[in-house]
Amino acid sequence: MNAFKIATLGLLLAATAAEAQKAPAGQAGTGGKPAAGAQITTPDAGADAATQAAPAAPAAGGLVVASDPQGVVSAIQALGYTATLGTDGAGDPTITGEVEGTQFNVYFYGCQDHADCQWLIFSAGFDLPNGSTLDAMNTWNQNNLVGQAYLDNEQDPFLNYFVTTTGGMTQENFADAVDWWKVAVGNFKTEIGFQ
Repeated sequence: MNAFKIATLGLLLAATAAEAQKAPAGQAGTGGKPAAGAQITTPDAGADAATQAAPAAPAAGGLVVASDPQGVVSAIQALGYTATLGTDGAGDPTITGEVEGTQFNVYFYGCQDHADCQWLIFSAGFDLPNGSTLDAMNTWNQNNLVGQAYLDNEQDPFLNYFVTTTGGMTQENFADAVDWWKVAVGNFKTEIGFQ
């Protein structure tokens, strides 16, 4: 991954962190998505219309793609997890689900007019009585490849996981991605002492 894509992903995840939503005290919650109108820089932001890839249509052959939100729901449910399709405050698709006893959201990004989305961010938040620390989040981020940790404005920890579906993901690849999310959530809960 080149430096531009890494910086872009950082901006995307930072925008998500800035809008984190809270769960009731003592309960796991979900991370927030940038408010309507928030600007997110994408790898193609500087390209002219002729050089940008066309938005992905729902993929044939059983591939999982963000442009088919119901297909993403079905793929999550086929793995034995709960998943319910809805929309966020901006009108983009969102999925609410549960893994490792923890509620999470899947936010859709790279959407054109609330459809033809390209990327997913799995997000879960944890309301801790005393919050957590920046040092704890930095340690997590330094030691773990999967799941970006951050604190909301009340020092409660959140975990995000970026998944691109550009070109489509086989059911096996998607199952592997969701399994990595499950493992990351379980390890993160242990790391932060969430019961």
